[in-house]
Amino acid sequence: MDEYNRDKNFKRPFYWSSSGKPMTFSYWSDNNPDNYKQDEHCVHTWASKSNYLWNDNRCDHSRFGFICEDHYLHAEQQKMLSEKVQKLRQPNAKLFEEYHLQQKEYSEKLSSLLAENEAGEMEFKEVLHNIYTKLEFDISHALAQHQREVNSLVENRNEVVHKRNAELRTFNEEMSKKFSKELEAAKIVYDDVLTV
Repeated sequence: MDEYNRDKNFKRPFYWSSSGKPMTFSYWSDNNPDNYKQDEHCVHTWASKSNYLWNDNRCDHSRFGFICEDHYLHAEQQKMLSEKVQKLRQPNAKLFEEYHLQQKEYSEKLSSLLAENEAGEMEFKEVLHNIYTKLEFDISHALAQHQREVNSLVENRNEVVHKRNAELRTFNEEMSKKFSKELEAAKIVYDDVLTV
């Protein structure tokens, strides 16, 4: 920095802010230091010029830091990264919440179907037991009739089991398709966020 002199002296001295010692080396770009608007008392390097030539500039410029110090842009990058992480976490959290709700729904549906199967099995055993008991008492007169009833009952039971198995397969396929779509949508969100 200079002595905060307001003149436009190109040869005015500059000093190291860390020690206060005069700078014995300079690397000014053309027409610098020009003390533009009489308010340029610090030195910055041009990123747009070859070899990072020097320019005098305002000391309170918000985008400048000191050479050999952590620049505030690091904090800005950290903030931007944190915001991106938050953008990723929100759809991710929503996806997991929906997954757990749908998993619960699937579990309840499966439990309900299994309970129905178990109740049907108990009922089937009870009916079958009653039929066999009746057969024992009247085997000579109703053997053919009871055999038809047993066959019909078994066939109906097989149809019920087949139908419930088909329902389970359909439900499982629907859930798989639904999760595949949601995971694909989440992937698109991730890709969009990561390319921002």
